[in-house]
Amino acid sequence: MNLENFVNLVEETYRVHTVHYGGTRRQDEVNVIDVLFEALIHSNLLATNIVSQSGGYNSPLGREGIVMMQQDQDYEADDKHYVYRAVFILCPGCTIRNDAQARMGSTRDTAIEQLLEQSMDVPMPANVVEKLNGHVAIEVTQYGRIDGRNLPEIPAPRAWNSGYSFNYNTVSDNLPMDYVACRRGNRYSLFNSNEGLVGELKLKALQNYSMTPLTEEDMTFARGFTKLENDYTGWIPNEIYNAESIISTEAFNVHYIRDTDRSIKATTVLEKTKDRRTYFSSKTQLKHNDKRYSLQPGEYFFSPTSDVSLMSIFDYDVWLSLVSATITMTKTNSRVGFLSASAEYQDVKSINVKAKEIEVSNDQEVERTFTRRAKSGRLK
Repeated sequence: MNLENFVNLVEETYRVHTVHYGGTRRQDEVNVIDVLFEALIHSNLLATNIVSQSGGYNSPLGREGIVMMQQDQDYEADDKHYVYRAVFILCPGCTIRNDAQARMGSTRDTAIEQLLEQSMDVPMPANVVEKLNGHVAIEVTQYGRIDGRNLPEIPAPRAWNSGYSFNYNTVSDNLPMDYVACRRGNRYSLFNSNEGLVGELKLKALQNYSMTPLTEEDMTFARGFTKLENDYTGWIPNEIYNAESIISTEAFNVHYIRDTDRSIKATTVLEKTKDRRTYFSSKTQLKHNDKRYSLQPGEYFFSPTSDVSLMSIFDYDVWLSLVSATITMTKTNSRVGFLSASAEYQDVKSINVKAKEIEVSNDQEVERTFTRRAKSGRLK
């Protein structure tokens, strides 16, 4: 994406995205602002002008949900970085019924205009107003870099087919995103699968409709998202390039690194992994997709079937956690292994027993001895 593409993207109009994230069922304790925040982070905010969060019967967001309309926007950008800010006002969703004459001359743009006008005219339901706690708009600010990023192509608006009724879901577009948002406090970090950290998103609920002006500090913050020239790869062992993997599956490979006496008590591959090395102190069997694989004690490295050097540390940790969930791990104990383990964790004491000779005497040498009468438990 270059600067021209960025400008064309944010200047698009009548781009609608409907989200069915939450709030469709009755939830008395639901935080409506949190639901709307989640709807926004699942939308391509650089291209979307209208975000509709669906509602439902007895929903705390109302029967027709809540629509967030872009009222103001501003941005600063250069060849490598951008900062984008917009204010989305909160209005109730709606459905419009068409008569035959309206269907004849209706277009997608006129349908969106009618929806916006009706949403502006209809008051927000009282129960939704109570849940909003005085908030009437949400300000979004997105920072990031535009150099080297390949945004997915934004498709043309889908064909408009005017029916007997329409709502925001009817005119919604599928606007792809080239990042995922991970929440960190009151901010959202934006990660791209190929580029790593590419930006940040801030959301703020407002009790008025005023947008905070952009400043030079905003652009300075955006310039902080730069791609490192040389990604750190020291966490990848050299052994994976020097020898064949000892286990190869359709999902992962396992590479032997070295012998080790390190023992980690755990029941999953992820828990047995420290600093991206996996340790087995005894012979272990791994079960994956109904196939069993045996591993001798040692230090190992699990890698994807693709080139691991193309992954960041963050991507690798996420990948390993997903792969670990598909592996069942069982431990094989032998007699020698059991004794070794006992010797390692228990103090073993030896007892010396002296042999004693048994003396035998003749009958003539046996003296008379007094024997106590045996007690009997019988009743007389």
